[in-house]
Amino acid sequence: HSGLCHDPANDAARAARATLEYWLGRLAFGEAQAAYFSQAVRDIALAATLDPANADYRNDLDFYNKNIPEYAPPPEP
Repeated sequence: HSGLCHDPANDAARAARATLEYWLGRLAFGEAQAAYFSQAVRDIALAATLDPANADYRNDLDFYNKNIPEYAPPPEP
C-alpha cells in the first residue's frame, strides 16, 4: 500500500492491508503463506494499538488470533 509509505501510522491502511494479506495467505502455501499471515497479524495488531477505540480492529485481531493462532504475537510479560 502506497498509503503506508506516506503515513506509516495510518491505522485504516494497516487494517486494509491486514485483510488483504490474510486472504492472500489463505490462497498461498508454505513460506509465502507464513509471510502473509505473519504480516496480517502484525498489521492488525498495530492498527488496534493506533486506534484502540476501533472495535472492528479488535474484532479482526481476535479473529486472526483464533483462526491462525500460530501467528499471534507472544503474550506480554
